[in-house]
Parts: sequence; C-alpha cells; structure tokens
Amino acid sequence: MRSIRSISSRLSNWAPVKWSARHPYRANVILTLLYRLCLDLVYRFAVSPLYNYSGLTVSWNPAAWFSSLLAVIVFAPAVVKTNRPASSSSILITLLNHLYFIPLTSYYGCKGTCDVKFFIIALVFWALLLLWQRVLPAVQLKPIPAHYTHISMCVLTALSCVFVLYMSGRYTHFRFTLEIIDVYGIRSEAATYQIPVVFRYLISMMPVMLSVELLYWLRKKKYILVAVLIVVYLFLFSFAALKGVFFFLAITVACYYFYREWMMKWFPGNMAVGSLFVLAVSKIEKLRVILSLTFVRTVYTPIQASSQYMGFFHDNPLNLSRDGIMGKFSFQPVYPVDLPSVLGEYRGHFGEHANNGMLGPLFSDFPLPLGLLLLPLILVICFRLLDMVSARHKEKILMPFCIYFAVAYMNGTWSGILLSHGLLVAALLVYLFPREEEVSV
Repeated sequence: MRSIRSISSRLSNWAPVKWSARHPYRANVILTLLYRLCLDLVYRFAVSPLYNYSGLTVSWNPAAWFSSLLAVIVFAPAVVKTNRPASSSSILITLLNHLYFIPLTSYYGCKGTCDVKFFIIALVFWALLLLWQRVLPAVQLKPIPAHYTHISMCVLTALSCVFVLYMSGRYTHFRFTLEIIDVYGIRSEAATYQIPVVFRYLISMMPVMLSVELLYWLRKKKYILVAVLIVVYLFLFSFAALKGVFFFLAITVACYYFYREWMMKWFPGNMAVGSLFVLAVSKIEKLRVILSLTFVRTVYTPIQASSQYMGFFHDNPLNLSRDGIMGKFSFQPVYPVDLPSVLGEYRGHFGEHANNGMLGPLFSDFPLPLGLLLLPLILVICFRLLDMVSARHKEKILMPFCIYFAVAYMNGTWSGILLSHGLLVAALLVYLFPREEEVSV
C-alpha cells in the first residue's frame, strides 16, 4: 500500500502531470491527437495484418494520411469542449467522437484507397453534429415524488422478470449459456422464432429495462434481488446470444462499482492507453478476441459498413426508411429483403445480416444534402431525450446507457434505436429513477 502511495505521489509531482492539471483543456487536445496516432498503430500493426481479408487493408498515401491528421487537429478543440459540462448528450457525443469519427480519420488515412467523397461527407456530418449539440437547448422535466418511483420499480421488476422467463421457457426451454464467441447457431435459431410483433418489441427493450432495475436495486442494497435480476438477464442473453446484451450487463455493474468522473474528464488519454493495451495483447493469439470485440467489431467494422452503404446507394434507389419507420405507415419497401441482408449480399456474403454503420442511414434514407442537414439534428434531438430526465443523476448511473446507445447508433438507424432498442423506454425509466438522496426513502 505504501509503495502504491509513493508511486502516486511521484506521478502527481511529475512535470507533465502538473501541467495537465493546470491546463486540462490543452492537455486533452494533445491527448486527442495522441489517441489518433495510437489508432493508426492499432490499425496498421494489429487490425490490418489479421483482418485484411475483410477489406481492412493498408495502403500508404501521404496525402490521405496528412489530410486525415489535419482533420483531427481542426476538430480536436471542439471535441474536447463537447466533453464538459457532463450530460447524457455530451457523454454520447464524446463516445461517438472517440469510437467512430476519430477512428474514421484513422481508417481513411491508413487505408489510403478510401473514397475521398466519403471522407468529406463524414467530416461535414461530424461538424454539423457538434454544431447542433452546441446550439440546441436542453429542457429538463420536473422529477416525480420518490414514493411513486419505488412502486413503479417494484412493478416493473416483477413484470420484466416474468416476461423474460416466459419467453425463455416458451421459445428456448430455458436455455442458459455464457458463450459469447461461438453464438451464430443460437442466433440462426432465434431468427426462426415466430414471435408476435408486440413481444418482439418488448424483448428488444428488455436489456434497458433490466439494467435500470438492476441499478435501482443496487442503490437500495437489495442484493438478493440484484442476484435474481442478473440470472434473469443471463436468460435474456441466452435467448438470442447477442453480444451487446451480455456486455451491457457487464458494463452496468462495472460502471456502478468502478466508474469515476476523472475517467470521462481525461477520456482521450484513457482511450490512447486502452488502444496501446489492445495492440500489445493482439500479439498473444489467445487474447486476440479482445482486438476482435473492440477495435474490429465495435470501431472499424461500422465505419467500413458506412462506406459500403455509400457505394451501394450511389448506384441503387434510396430506401427512404421503408423497411423501418416509414414501413409502419404502409409504405412498400423498395427491396424484397431488409437492408442488412441486401448489404450482406453486396459485400459478397450471402445470408449475412450486415450493420449499416452510423452514416448508413444518411446514404440509404435521405437525398444527401437533406440528410446532412436533418440527420445530425435528429440524432441530437434523440440525445436530448435523455438530457430531459437525467440532469440530476450521477455519471456512473448514466454511463452504461450512454455506452449502450452510442454503440447502437454506430450500428443502427435512429428510428430503430428510438423504438426497438429502447431509447424512449430508457428516458422514461431514468425519469422514474430516484435521486441519490431519495434512495433510502
């Protein structure tokens, strides 16, 4: 213990650390640039050597690399300013900055052969997203009395547990698995389930509902209920073996116990350290799954998918959300199957259900000029829904939902996340979630 304190004391007296404490804004701008360079190392020496067969290739193009680095230099001040003051929307934008847009510059700079038009469109979209985040006002709702929140949470917890266990027993005979790698057989089986539309929507919202309930009972220190909810959550994961569901549970518990506000304050530096760690462990064959789940599957694959969406819809008619929200108003779809399947075939993988990436809807659902104006505004309005109900909560309560929805927006459509993935439900439940001082009431 003394040695740890001694090391901590020496670090705090180290000149760069003291300078960073005095000038956090400047330090974070520098750390943002450092993170970008670390991403280049990860892409060149870990991602591309292992995944070049899937199109994640390297081609040295000095003009592309220097222009992409210049873009980060230009955007870094705005990226850092977005991080503070902390709110649900600022955390979401910060996560998108570091998990999608800055890696997109690395993807363009390292790949070298990426379409310049795609890069320019992405930068315009990024600039408008940051602009709307800065100028759009936030409205806050008055909290409801704590007595009603307790009753609501009790009822919702009981209904959620009963529903998940019913679905598990009805369709999987209470299958229980902790396998997160070889899951495609379970997913193929889950795709064949004939589930009523209402139940399909409810099961997709359950991760959000169970996570809010889990946090509530953790705050109340009702650990038997917490254990029951974790088991029910694992039955939910076993239903279709979606990795995002499993990691949402892990992130929820980890944030509650281990999250500290300095982690977001120094987020670029933390991401730089994390990227170097992933680069190091990627050299160990048994640990390469960490690289696959983080920088390949979560970061670079959605960026690649967005680029492929632009290529596909350059030569094919727009979908205009007809297999999504517009389909609910009886508009006939343009394509005989859903877009993820269409794009899977376009990628040459028949039967693949490809993600669209964050910019995919920009190319598939809007004429380009209109989409650039509207889609960033729509996203910020969606983020403001959480701002309306979360201003009084600590960051460790909000962080799991911000991470979950940031990753969801990197892979899905805004309307699907608003409805099917439970953003509206999350806003309602966070509104019901009591303040810290109300927990013991």
